[in-house]
Amino acid sequence: LGYFKGWIYVGVENRKSGAEIWRSKDGNKWERVAEKGLGDKGNWWVSDFIEFKGYLYLGTLNIKGAQLFRTKDGINYERLAKKGLEKFTNTAIMKLYVYQDQLYFSTMDFFLGSDLYRSRDGVNFERVLKKGFVNFHNAYIWQLQEYKGRLYAGTYYHKGFIMLPSGKFMLFSSKDGENWLVETDDGFGNKWYYGIRTMTTYQGWLVFGTASAKYGCKIFFAR
Repeated sequence: LGYFKGWIYVGVENRKSGAEIWRSKDGNKWERVAEKGLGDKGNWWVSDFIEFKGYLYLGTLNIKGAQLFRTKDGINYERLAKKGLEKFTNTAIMKLYVYQDQLYFSTMDFFLGSDLYRSRDGVNFERVLKKGFVNFHNAYIWQLQEYKGRLYAGTYYHKGFIMLPSGKFMLFSSKDGENWLVETDDGFGNKWYYGIRTMTTYQGWLVFGTASAKYGCKIFFAR
């Protein structure tokens, strides 16, 4: 879900003929502005939207490697990256975020660990974190959030294809996007909390919504 130049944008998953993008001005009447995976039926879904320097950016899931697009008018889309950028095991671009006037996005990689990229111009990207940071089981950074001058990153921890996913998510932060500090590496003390699913700020607090396959989700507040 994204908002750009007075329009609400949503991505629609389609594993047969490729993802679609729809938009609306009032939430009632919708028009389709992209289909068939934006030219590649392997783009099954759109992960996230963000506005940056006059463009709407979005990332896709593609088993042959994630792709990154942008549009200036919401109708014509320009592909900026494909095949997972530097490795095809980056099968999706997960979270897009703007911090200190730079565009950041995280990748999904269940085999080698997620990466984090950033760009000043929205076209040329540098990798600032790789292989899950300190643990390659961090399959992706699920959420990014600025709080008190620092960028916080919360992960989805994945270790093996099992019925009930277990694992201790990580939370780390940075003031400059290059040097990162581990805030927690044990899922706030519970091995069943495998991901930070949502993150926001509220009345001076940093708020986390967690994912758990066994005990149900919990909300945490931090200052």
